[in-house]
Amino acid sequence: MEKLKKGLVPRLFIAFAVSAFVALGSAGAVFAGTVETAVAAAPVQATAASAAEERDQIFMLVALAVVNKDWQTTNGAGSRGYNIGSVLVDANNNVLWWARNCVNCNSNGTQHGEVRLMTQYQQATRNFSLKGYTIYTSLEPCAMCGGMMCMQSVARTVFAQKDPDFGDGIQRLALDSTKLGPPPAGYSPYPRTLPSVPSTLAFYGAINDAYTQWRNAGNTGLTKFLATPIAQKLYAAATNQLMTYQVQFPENQQVYVNALTFYRKIPTCPTGKICCDVPQTSPKKVKAKAQEIPATSSK
Repeated sequence: MEKLKKGLVPRLFIAFAVSAFVALGSAGAVFAGTVETAVAAAPVQATAASAAEERDQIFMLVALAVVNKDWQTTNGAGSRGYNIGSVLVDANNNVLWWARNCVNCNSNGTQHGEVRLMTQYQQATRNFSLKGYTIYTSLEPCAMCGGMMCMQSVARTVFAQKDPDFGDGIQRLALDSTKLGPPPAGYSPYPRTLPSVPSTLAFYGAINDAYTQWRNAGNTGLTKFLATPIAQKLYAAATNQLMTYQVQFPENQQVYVNALTFYRKIPTCPTGKICCDVPQTSPKKVKAKAQEIPATSSK
């Protein structure tokens, strides 16, 4: 019985999610009622089936906590960017870099979290490619970010929320449509692709259910949804899970400790400030100048 408790998402995750609807007010009454039911019914996270799956959960929680640490309550002018973020992990299970979406503070639509994650890390460490690395991102990669992952030979990416509009970019690169005939009718898979898989955290089901209900209530815009009180509560609950995580597989204890230490070193943006380009310490101790890394900025 004790083992079954380990690795589970705290029930506080569900409580935080439900309480978020109170903040929506009368304008979101329909949304609140339907989403509250969906989130309240979200299953408690089952134990990880393997040590590898547990590591995926730990690293994803770090990515979600990175976003929560500099939560943006609006997507408009005066904001850093969207509430989307990611972390880079090497083949030895070390979290090396983090980034958040910074499209607004840079007035640059290319400044997605994953793009910043890859370019900043590679510039700081002088790594030509990211072969063997894994990217954990809060939102499924778009075509731009997914394409860069393919070109940089990223081994794998794991995402915590499905993007029904701009997702499946990586999957399309892997699609073999040659049966339809030669181009432009059909194409062979792109030379480089990578697995793009959903997280096994309970967060995945909860955030997707909440977004579906939000859209069904007549709202539009995934990035707009990511600035709502319910989204913030879900991210806060994920951060709480990271801080209180109970490791199930002993070999992952140090992995968790290192990941938590990495997260705790990420600076907090002062209240009322927009933290766009924040310096990060290079894992290879490369002398890097103030980089466009997120501490309270990036996707």
